[in-house]
Amino acid sequence: MPTQPMPTQPMPTEAQPMPTQPLPSEAQPMPTQPVPTEAQPVPTEAQPVPTEAQPMPTGAQPTAVAQEPLFDFKVSELAYASIRKNPSGSKSVYVNTGDAGDRLRFGLYEERTNPQTIVWDVSCPPGSDNPDRLSLDVTINSDKVVAMLRELDVRNVDEAVKHSKEWFNKECSRSSIENMYYPLLRDSNNDGPPQTRTKVNVGETRPVWVLVANGSIQSDELDCTDGGQQDLTRNSRALVIIETNGLWFSNSGFGMSLTATDVVVWPSSSTTGINAFNLPSVTMKEWVNPKRPRADQNSDAVDFPEW
Repeated sequence: MPTQPMPTQPMPTEAQPMPTQPLPSEAQPMPTQPVPTEAQPVPTEAQPVPTEAQPMPTGAQPTAVAQEPLFDFKVSELAYASIRKNPSGSKSVYVNTGDAGDRLRFGLYEERTNPQTIVWDVSCPPGSDNPDRLSLDVTINSDKVVAMLRELDVRNVDEAVKHSKEWFNKECSRSSIENMYYPLLRDSNNDGPPQTRTKVNVGETRPVWVLVANGSIQSDELDCTDGGQQDLTRNSRALVIIETNGLWFSNSGFGMSLTATDVVVWPSSSTTGINAFNLPSVTMKEWVNPKRPRADQNSDAVDFPEW
C-alpha cells in the first residue's frame, strides 16, 4: 500500500503539462496570428496587377497592338553576314536580329490611329521589267519609327565603312560610302512627314496580303475584306508591316530593301468620270457612247462633241 501513491501521482502530473499546456499554447499562435498577418499583404500587393491590366483589353487595345515592340530588336545588336553572290549575279548582305537569327520584321507605324499615307498609286518602278514586284511609297508619321530608320541608316553605313574592302573591293572613305548609299528615309517635297519606299510582291511568290478596312480608323473593331494591289491608291491611309533580308548592291550604289508583307488600307474617296473635271460655273453634260450607254446624264448646258 505505501507504493501506490508514487506510480499514480507523479506520472500523470509530469505527462499532463506537456501535451496540454505547452504544445497547444505554442502551436496556436503560429496558425492564427503570424501566418495570416504575413499572408494578407500578399494579395494586397498583388491587387495593382489586375488594375494595371484592365485598361489593356478595353481602352488601350489599339495602342497595345502598336506600341508593343513592333520592332523588338536593337539596331546596335543586328548581325551582318558576309557578302554573297546571288544566282542572278548581284550581291547581297543578309542582316538578321542577332542571337535569334530572325529576319527584320516590323510595322511602319506606332499607333493604329496614326497610319501611313500612300504617296502614289502602287506601280512598277522605272526601268524595271518585273511586273510582279511593284513600288509603294508611304509617309512615316511616327517619330519612333523615323528615329529607328535613321539609326538603321547610320548602322548600314558604319558596316559598309568597316567592310569596304570586302564589299567594294577597295578601301572607301565614309563620305564616298555615304554618296553610294540609298537611305531608307527621304524628305517630303511639301514639308510633310518623311517618306520611305517599300516593295510589293503581287505575283505567286509570297504575295502581299491586303485587307480593306470598312469604317473609321478610330473604331475599336475593324470590318475588313480581302483586297489587292488595286486598293493601294494615292492618299489612302494604311498600316504597313514590312520585312527585309538585308542589303542589296548594284553598279550605282547599295541600300536596304523593305518589302511590304501585310497592309490594312482605308481607301481614299476618288472622283472619277465626268465629275473629276473641275470647271467653275460650267455645267457639263456627259456624252453617252452608244456602245456603252449610261443613265447618269445631268444638265444640258454644255454638250460634249461627238467623237
